[in-house]
Amino acid sequence: MADKKKTYFETKDINLTAYLMTLSYKIVDVNREKGDGRTVFVFEDKTSRRVGDVLAFYNNKGKFLDYVNAWKDAKNLLHNFNSDLNGK
Repeated sequence: MADKKKTYFETKDINLTAYLMTLSYKIVDVNREKGDGRTVFVFEDKTSRRVGDVLAFYNNKGKFLDYVNAWKDAKNLLHNFNSDLNGK
């Protein structure tokens, strides 16, 4: 997998993963951790801009987190609606 000349960046945050994908970061590997089974996404690093891109995500500069939260709210509404229909 790893080319010795390239650097890589890992994250377990699926929302950050999706955000980086929208910025054309290339996923080079996906691993499952032993023990807790969490998924680790490995990206080809864009060292010159990664810090800025990650900070923009966590500071919600592009409003991506607003979208993520709205999507989660909509999913919860759908789940609750389905539960109501099924009498649960």
